This record gives sequence, C-alpha cells and structure tokens, in this order.
Amino acid sequence: MHPGLAPGLGATHSPEIRPRRVRSRLRARRRAAATSPSPQERATTPWRAGPKPTRVPRATAVAPSATGDIKTFADPGAVASTNNPRGITLGPDGNVWFTNLGNSRIGRITPTGVITTFLRPASNAFDFPEDIATGSDGNLWYTSHNTDEIVRFNPNTPVFTGFTDPLVNMDGPTNITAVPNGDLWSDRESGKIWRER
Repeated sequence: MHPGLAPGLGATHSPEIRPRRVRSRLRARRRAAATSPSPQERATTPWRAGPKPTRVPRATAVAPSATGDIKTFADPGAVASTNNPRGITLGPDGNVWFTNLGNSRIGRITPTGVITTFLRPASNAFDFPEDIATGSDGNLWYTSHNTDEIVRFNPNTPVFTGFTDPLVNMDGPTNITAVPNGDLWSDRESGKIWRER
C-alpha cells in the first residue's frame, strides 16, 4: 500500500499526494474547460480557437455610367485609314500618336478627335511599325519590324530617320519604351533586349 493512503481506501489518491502525471493532466483539462464554449454556445455560434476573425465589408457595386465612357473618332478612310493599330503613346505636342501595322503608317489623334496619318518615304514605305514611344529629345520613336530599324519621327517637320545596328541585325524589333535618362529600350524576335542611345 502507498505510504500516504489511509487503510481501506484502496488505490484512490488524496489531492495532496496524487502522482505528478495525474496532477498535470487535471490542470490541462481545467484549462481546456475554461476556454471551450458551453454546449449552448456551440449550438448557436460557430466557434474557433484563437482571436476572433476580422469581418471584411463587401465591396459596393458601382453603377455604370449612364452616358458611357467610350468614344470613337472618325477614320480618315482610304489609304490614310487606321489599319491594324498597334502601339500608342502621348506625344510631345500633346496629341496621341499610334502605329498602323496594316498600312505602314503612324497616326496622330488631336484632343478634338481629328486623325491624321503619315507615311514614310517610298524607299522604306512598308516598314510595318509596331510600337511607339516619345523620346526625351521631343521626337517620336517606333520599331520598324520589316526593315529591322528603330525610326525617329519629328512631329514638327515631319521627317523620318531610320537607325540600324552597325554590328548585328536587329532581327525584328517589336516593343519600345523610353526611360528618363534618354535611352530607348526595345526587344527583338531573337529574344534579346537592346538599348539605344
């Protein structure tokens, strides 16, 4: 018989002399009971351990504009029409400029919606312009996919000037962008990125 047990109590331990493992289990049960919901709470409220989740309000639907947000502008038509436009940029003159892959022209749209297109001289008339950007020099620059060039366009004269890499073939330049330091970056079908200064 355990030395701390009274005669006739069998294996029942008094609170003072319970084994350490039994006392530890009892404490764990008391803590769990203190943090668990009551049967009534379980029946009425979903319960999760830990802090209560934050409720996120639903987004409020915005009604579409009654007058619409899209406006189209009259196409010049004929050979000067907008044909498969690709790139678009805000020009140094405050107009919007774009490239026409379909008829190898670049176009200008004024704030009032007047469209004018420009064709490169006959020697490079079919250059298939892809993307266009405004350079820090006040000119427009676009990629000439068919002639493997980067072309500068002066919107004031208007004059086209093409540039090629003297060492390697530009291999179908596609996209182009201008960065604040004046450099132009473009990509090639060969999988290369080029910088023009």
